Formats: sequence, structure tokens, C-alpha cells
Amino acid sequence: AITAQDDAIAAAVLAQDAVIADAVADLAALSATVADDITAQDAAISGIAATVAGALHYDVSVYSGVTPAFGQVLMSIPLPYACSVPAGMVGSMLSALNLPASSATLTVRKNGADFGTITISTAGVVTKAAAATSFVAGDRIDIVSSYSGSGFSGVGCVISTIVS
Repeated sequence: AITAQDDAIAAAVLAQDAVIADAVADLAALSATVADDITAQDAAISGIAATVAGALHYDVSVYSGVTPAFGQVLMSIPLPYACSVPAGMVGSMLSALNLPASSATLTVRKNGADFGTITISTAGVVTKAAAATSFVAGDRIDIVSSYSGSGFSGVGCVISTIVS
């Protein structure tokens, strides 16, 4: 009778071992699936973050109602975010209520060093020139008048940046 009981116990233990082995295999497969899902989600989140970072703009603007004097700093602002100004200052603009008697140029500076210009002609045609320029939080953008003439007033300028 003891032998029969030992055989029954051994068979029950073997059956439980098989159930446990199956459960361990199922758990391993589930863990691999979860790891794959997490990796895919991490990649998706990184892609979204990169898209959002490249899509957010921080625009720096200034308006002056008077004719700016040569060398006058129209605006000096510290940037609160890491950002960049794209080559050619895409998205930036300049307008004037009263057009200049001769082409007027505003110089754009990073921490005091020139990196771009925005020019408006007597006909109101705007041209922009700049290399792509990166900024860290706390860097400063200055807009300085490089114009000496008359008539140029009601000047509005926007420097468009892309948040990093």
C-alpha cells in the first residue's frame, strides 16, 4: 500500500512539475512579449518627442514706432529654452508701417555676435540671411538697427526659432 501511495505521490508531483514548467514557459513568452511592447512604445515615444521638439516654435518679436537710429538695440531678450534659428531665418519676418527711404537692415545677434540680417527695401521686399544657429537656455538674441536714414518707422520684426 505504501508503494502505491508513493507511486501516486510521485505521479502527482510529476504532474505538478509539468504544470509549473508550462506556467514558467508561458511566463517567459509573456515577458518577451511585454519587453517587445515596451521597446516599441519607447521608440514611438521617442519619435513623438522628436516631432514635437522640432514642431514647437518660440518666436521673439519686437515693435518700434519710431525710426530706429543706427546702432540702436531694438530688442535684447534672453531665451528661456534651447532652440535654433534655421538657415535663412525661415519663418522670421520684418514689416514697416512706413517704408525706408533706402533699404533698411536689422542685424540679428547671438550673445552680441552677428549671425543674421533682415533687410527691407523701399518697395517693402524683405530678404533674410543667416546660417543655422543654435542657442541654449539663457543665450540672448539682440536685434540692432543698421539703418541710418529717414521714413522707416512702425517697424515690426519676428525671429522664429525652433525649440530643441
